[in-house]
Amino acid sequence: MPDTLAQIAIERLRIKKDYDESLAIIEDEEYTAVSRMQDSIRARRHTAETSALAIITSLKNQLDAATDPNAKKQIQNKIEKTQKQNSIDLKALEGIWTKDLSDTKQPFIQRRLALKSWYDTAVLSLAIREKAYEEARKTKEKEVPKELLITRTPYPKWWKDLIVGGINITGNGTQVVVSGRGTRDLFVATIVLVVSGETNISFGFGGSAGSGSMYFGGGTQPGGIVISMSDSPAPCGRGGFSVAASGGDPDDPPHIGGFAVCFSEAEILPA
Repeated sequence: MPDTLAQIAIERLRIKKDYDESLAIIEDEEYTAVSRMQDSIRARRHTAETSALAIITSLKNQLDAATDPNAKKQIQNKIEKTQKQNSIDLKALEGIWTKDLSDTKQPFIQRRLALKSWYDTAVLSLAIREKAYEEARKTKEKEVPKELLITRTPYPKWWKDLIVGGINITGNGTQVVVSGRGTRDLFVATIVLVVSGETNISFGFGGSAGSGSMYFGGGTQPGGIVISMSDSPAPCGRGGFSVAASGGDPDDPPHIGGFAVCFSEAEILPA
C-alpha cells in the first residue's frame, strides 16, 4: 500500500512550510531592491532641485541689483527658463521612477509565479498519492485470495512515484536537480526555469544526450521557460537530471531558480 495518510499529511505540512519561507525571502529581497531604487531616484531629484534653486537664487540677486530695464527683463527670462527646465527634469525623473519600479519588480513577480507553480504541482502530487492510498485500501479489502489467482501481470504505476526537485544556482555551475534512482529508470515530465540575468542554460538527461545551450535573460531574450513534456517525458535512464549555467556576469552573477517534476519507473520483468 503506497505511503500512509500520516506520511502524506506530514509531507503536506513540510511543503507548505517551504513555500511560506521561500515566499518570505522573495518578498524581503524585493523590498530591499525597490527601496534602493527609490533612494537613487530621490537622490537624483534632490540634486536637480538643489541645482535649480541655486541658479534661481543667484539670478534673483542679480535681478534685485540690476537697474537697466532690459537687463532686468533678460534676467527674468533666465529665471523663468530655469524654472521651466527644472519642471521638465523632475517630470522626466517621475517617468524613470515608473519604468525602474516595473523593471525592478518583474523578476520577483516571475519568481513568485514559479514558486506558486511548484507548490501547486507538489500539492497535486500529494493528492494523487492520497487517492492512490485510498484506492489501494479499497482494493485490498476486495482482494481475491492469492491461491485463487491464475496469473499476476505487473504494470507501471509511475504516477505514484512523482519526484519534485528545486533548481537553485547562482552564477556559473551545475546542479543535479533529481538524482538517479538506482535500479529504476528516471523520466523528466516538466521543467520550470526562471533567471534573474544573462546566462546560458543546458539540461543533462542522465545517460541520454543533453540539450544544447539556451540563452536567457539578455535584452529581448526570455527570463524563464516552462517545458511540459506531456505524454512524452524525457528519459534519463539510471542517471539523474541536471541543469548547468554558464556565461553569467562574474561581477553580478545571475540566479537561476525553478523546479523539475520527474518520475521513476521500475523495470517490468517478464512473467
